[in-house]
Amino acid sequence: MPDSCRDMRDIVGTCQSYVRKSSMEKFFGYAEDIAILESLNRQMDDALKWLTTRGVISLRIEAEAVRRRMITDLLNRLPHAQARYDAGVRNQASSCLEGTRTALLQAIQHWIDDDNPQAPQVFWLCGLAGTGKSTVAQTVAETLQKSNRLGASFFFSRDEAERRNPLLLFSSIAYQLAWFHTSFQRCIASSLESNPDLGRAVMRTQVEKLIIEPLQKVPINEAPRSPVFIVIDALDECNDVER
Repeated sequence: MPDSCRDMRDIVGTCQSYVRKSSMEKFFGYAEDIAILESLNRQMDDALKWLTTRGVISLRIEAEAVRRRMITDLLNRLPHAQARYDAGVRNQASSCLEGTRTALLQAIQHWIDDDNPQAPQVFWLCGLAGTGKSTVAQTVAETLQKSNRLGASFFFSRDEAERRNPLLLFSSIAYQLAWFHTSFQRCIASSLESNPDLGRAVMRTQVEKLIIEPLQKVPINEAPRSPVFIVIDALDECNDVER
């Protein structure tokens, strides 16, 4: 099968040479020409198949590129805060020192590794202010990231407008989940295609339409093999909790 335009030009050139032959040359070279013509016919068939295949592949590649640009544009328009565990605005965030909070961290790790479907879906860490809950949350987020199981994280802070805004919580989580796994991305983008303004909806609508419903549509054979975790810290530092 020809693999370049030069090969195709050679076929066309051979055909033109045959056409320019005189009637006498064609008469005496009939047997030989039959073989040449049959060979040219096969080569032309191969060339057409090559062109068709190449054209289809090119169209598919271009269509996929356009699709990717559309998805990226949809996701980038989704409101999201710089509130990840590793966000630049949190450059002073610290994790637990080695050898500290070991019992608590082991309990959390046991919960993370528990594959019992009846196990609690939420690990709720509560305590008085200043007891190190954020440090523990930071440590857990870093550990999950190392094992590629951290789907999203959001660390509230009363000191920053976007990080104390609860309306940015679920849209930010959806944004991170979309970039965490391609199957999540397709389903979340599909929801945004239906309603590009979901990121500005009330919180109940956001969590249902941007997270719950899209993730329920992920085919089992395309879902991540391991559980995916979301870390949320300092809920008491967000505004308008009642919303």
